[in-house]
Amino acid sequence: MICNEELARYLRPYNEAELFYKRFYEAKNKPEEIRRFLSGIDLEYCKKRVFFLPGYTDNLFVPSNIFYDAFPEEIQITRHNRYNPPFYHMHTFFEMICVLEGHCTNQVEGRLYNMKEGDIMILAPGVSHSLSVFDDSQIVNVLIKKVVLGEKFFSILSAGDNLATFFTQALYTAHPHDSLLVNMGDDRQLWTLLENLILEILFADDYTESMKQALLLALLNGILRNHKNQITLSETTKITNENMSNILQFIQNHFKTVTLQETADQFNYSTPYLSKLISLTTARSFSEIVREIKIDKARNLLVSTKLSMEEIAEQIGYENAESFTRLFKRYMHLTPSEYRKHYRNRIGEL
Repeated sequence: MICNEELARYLRPYNEAELFYKRFYEAKNKPEEIRRFLSGIDLEYCKKRVFFLPGYTDNLFVPSNIFYDAFPEEIQITRHNRYNPPFYHMHTFFEMICVLEGHCTNQVEGRLYNMKEGDIMILAPGVSHSLSVFDDSQIVNVLIKKVVLGEKFFSILSAGDNLATFFTQALYTAHPHDSLLVNMGDDRQLWTLLENLILEILFADDYTESMKQALLLALLNGILRNHKNQITLSETTKITNENMSNILQFIQNHFKTVTLQETADQFNYSTPYLSKLISLTTARSFSEIVREIKIDKARNLLVSTKLSMEEIAEQIGYENAESFTRLFKRYMHLTPSEYRKHYRNRIGEL
């Protein structure tokens, strides 16, 4: 239940897209009404506004099933439109789905979740899902770039906690179907933190990003403090070595210069054993993990800052821009400059 009146005034009114989709939802199973509805819409307008009607406008527009982290913020907060036709999709970022009022249906990798008021579900990148909201329920999505969890939050979450296990697996291991679910109940401390986090939608000043990060971190720690035993991890969340969270955190914290030998020494392993352990647990080599961390950080810097290629190269641990450019193009099939131009143009179109 939304307690903050300012937030309620912002969220509860229907926007243009919701009103459009609500009319479609109410008419689609009634032959006469759907004919009247379709005859009264402008298909060019639908195309321009990216409104899609499954079975009717498929030749004009079909929504992408992959959403990239091209938004400039490290944490983006959006309201999930009511009556939006559901469709399976996945993200390259973490998504935290928050049920503020009412309920929703969430299909996650074929598993059905009937989410209720107070539920928070965190989905890992690459998880296919489809969310349905066909009443006045209020659902808010918090979109979190991987770099935020890896760089700014991970070291604060203790490696033995369910949240740390979840994020470690989602960031580094070969288990793509991970999700986490918890219900806040009547915990007013958590509700207040969540509402204040969402209220940052209404601000756009020098403090917005730092406030979002601080409030999200407080919310996650509050979940651990007050609801640690109520956190439900998906069945695939499984870590094969109790030290792996610490190992991956060490790599994350020292990614600019870290070596396999240095990591092995830190945890008293031989380098061959550690190399095999990482490969078995994550399905990736030590070098691949380090490169992925560097690429993720570079992508974020390219979209969210005006740093030069030389400055970005330095920040992610390369001696010169040329080495950075070769690596980036090999993985992203675009040069850093092309990537920056492409995604900044996409942001400008939104």
